Amino acid sequence: MKWQIASIKKIVHPAEVQFFSDGTGNATGEYFRLQGSDFPANRLSAKKVLTSIDFKIALYLDSLSDHNIQLCYFTPYSATPAICINVKAGSSASVATFNHLPFGNGTQVSILHTNIIGTPGMLSRPSGLEIVTFNYKYMADVPAAHMKLH
Repeated sequence: MKWQIASIKKIVHPAEVQFFSDGTGNATGEYFRLQGSDFPANRLSAKKVLTSIDFKIALYLDSLSDHNIQLCYFTPYSATPAICINVKAGSSASVATFNHLPFGNGTQVSILHTNIIGTPGMLSRPSGLEIVTFNYKYMADVPAAHMKLH
């Protein structure tokens, strides 16, 4: 058995935000869920360990502020996040904050923009895509033909 490195990239185009008469915008969130089809057949039941999450957060172009953005990690098949961290609009980074948590089919990450302020009546578009990459390692069987004989 040998650890192998792999990653799964998820890309979402965030929703537009409409600003209400008081200048507040509706909260918006994107969810990045891992499904069985995201893993090759030989990795679906293999032992997997998260090694990091890379993310890219969109910026709402016509907003006056886009504060209180959270990146949340949900353990497999959980409806509530295990941990959320604050991130900045327009940022990208790699974090190891969630590495100690269970990882596999059913794991989910969300990016939530909850306090967007802008000009009343305006519509704000995101600067681009929001991207989450799950970097992980998995235990792979080494074929007998590749094993050294002593």
